[in-house]
Amino acid sequence: MARGRGTGNESSKFWYAFFNPTYWPSLLLRTCVCASLAGIWALITASRIDGDKQPALKTSLVKWSVKWLVPSFVAIPFLMIWYLWMVPASQRALLTLGIDTINSGTFSTVTRIALIIIVTSATIVGVAYYLAYRSPRDFNLSHALACFCWRSSPQAQVNMRERCCASHTSLAAGLYSNGVRVPYVARINQEGYLVHSNWVWNGGGSGEASNYSRGEAIFRGECGSCHTLNGYRPLAQLLAGRDRANIGNFIQMLHEDHADSPYHRFMPPMVGTKEDVEDLVDFLNAKVNPQAPKPLLTARK
Repeated sequence: MARGRGTGNESSKFWYAFFNPTYWPSLLLRTCVCASLAGIWALITASRIDGDKQPALKTSLVKWSVKWLVPSFVAIPFLMIWYLWMVPASQRALLTLGIDTINSGTFSTVTRIALIIIVTSATIVGVAYYLAYRSPRDFNLSHALACFCWRSSPQAQVNMRERCCASHTSLAAGLYSNGVRVPYVARINQEGYLVHSNWVWNGGGSGEASNYSRGEAIFRGECGSCHTLNGYRPLAQLLAGRDRANIGNFIQMLHEDHADSPYHRFMPPMVGTKEDVEDLVDFLNAKVNPQAPKPLLTARK
């Protein structure tokens, strides 16, 4: 993360290009996940040894496996805290928001992940120590598979940590999660999003595209990094039941990006000209309300 960008101190931040502030906590976090994976599979293998016939072998292997597993799960919550501490304050605010609103049932993604990792790590440490390390001869396959199932949850959460911490919000490097650079927002709002996007529809060489096609390209570039239409974080579900005017009001709210907007802390602004906003609305309306007439072919002026 080039924190010195635009300050005249860029050269003093050279190593940020190789080791950004989240590099080391991220590296150690993933290392612990890999170590716990090795430990859990070794534990599964050791649990299948007959403790009555080969007590010494089973005892040594089970205890050896636990030594891989327990330190990793003890370290994971602390490394997660370190990682969150190194991300920008706006991302850490998502965790605070989720914790402060638990009683009202409002859990942010970051809060869910943090709570799952803490609870899962504590559970596995307890199971591994009391059932495996202290009673290795009685540790069986069902116990090991239970540890494996519990362990799968934090790995999935750790693998999504960048997404939960960075999605929808601006990063310290001045880059939104959809690839739009923060300093370029005003320029894009004036010149148009597709001029600065790789998702450009060339109209088969004709130079023309419908509002729908331009809207689809804008959706891919601005929304597709975090949302799908009907799969992960589906916009079709969010916009279901809304007519075109209502969808337009929603997109306009994202475009204006006022500080008091309910989506300001969670989503980047929708950038582009007024025509870009209308094109995106046309595309989303055609997807959410298939009965609506498809926009006519109109050339960009």
